[in-house]
Amino acid sequence: MRPTKQLLGFAAGECSVIRLAQDRYRVGSGGRRALRLAVELLERAEAGRSLFELRGDIRRIRHQICRAPLAKLVEATPNPHLRRIAIALLGQCGGHVGTQTLRACAGAADVEIRRAAAKSLRRMNEWLALEDFSHDASLQVRRLAAPRGNYDYRARLERYKSRLTPREVSAMHGEVFMSPTIDWKTSRRIRPASLFREILERIRRTVRRLPSGQKPI
Repeated sequence: MRPTKQLLGFAAGECSVIRLAQDRYRVGSGGRRALRLAVELLERAEAGRSLFELRGDIRRIRHQICRAPLAKLVEATPNPHLRRIAIALLGQCGGHVGTQTLRACAGAADVEIRRAAAKSLRRMNEWLALEDFSHDASLQVRRLAAPRGNYDYRARLERYKSRLTPREVSAMHGEVFMSPTIDWKTSRRIRPASLFREILERIRRTVRRLPSGQKPI
């Protein structure tokens, strides 16, 4: 299946120019690849074939300039399945172009379109746009629109403690090792006498090796 104008809802040739809101965009090579990928995903889904083979192509669109063509596809395509695919791919891309297009999906009659748009906006961290989905009739859409909560550490610790199972422990107690070379009153390490004897012995051997009449430094 080729990405035709009838399927996409707009022309997507090499010299095509599309309009989003008040801005104009040219459909580049990255945009054409993204549109071909969307159509191929649709074709595989309708044929019941696995989409796993295209996972690499889906990852690569994050680094392509294709947000505007995908957003236009969301607006223009008459195929609802292709529209959901375009919404999902748009959520995989970086940037903010197309955010208003996804936000407008809050008024769609199809709950699957609203769910896909809320999921993509959540992936893009567009929390302001997600406010339009916060009162959706679908509980799943409302959950997707709900901001991530920052729970208090004390509350999280209490929840963790509530899941612990008490266990009996042995009454045996081990002795704490205390080094005999530490003076606990002054917090200084006591140097043993053997260390001083070793230092004096090194000095003595050094002096013995000096020539006659020369003093050690």
